[in-house]
Amino acid sequence: MSDRAPSSPPHADEVGPTSGAGVADAAEDAGLWSIVSPVRREVSVAMALAVLGGVAWIASILLILPISREISSDSRDAARVWWLVALGLALVSVAFLCRSFAFRASHLGAFRLEQILRTELTDHLAEVPLGSVVTTGSGALKKLVL
Repeated sequence: MSDRAPSSPPHADEVGPTSGAGVADAAEDAGLWSIVSPVRREVSVAMALAVLGGVAWIASILLILPISREISSDSRDAARVWWLVALGLALVSVAFLCRSFAFRASHLGAFRLEQILRTELTDHLAEVPLGSVVTTGSGALKKLVL
């Protein structure tokens, strides 16, 4: 018996002509934004909507103080109280809508990026020498793609 461990098939990151340079290394070299660049618009829109929703939410919470001061004052102005309450409800609605649209935009962008990356990966795997595919096995390639 030999002291050497049996050779295992190459890891999914090692498949192809750039053996040893994994996907993680490429991501570090190129930066995350270069990978996300096809969906940069969706990500930017989602981030802007999330910030806007957060600001609207905080503003609605800050309206509690003037509403409570107006209610507890001796000279109550009912019209001002209702105006502040309506403004608060409008801000809560804006916050909800912005967060919902941000969630939708980010997820649609993520699904589109996933499709792009899988397509690029399968295009790359189509160019990999057949010997590498045979030694790696279809199960490892399936896990890599899915």
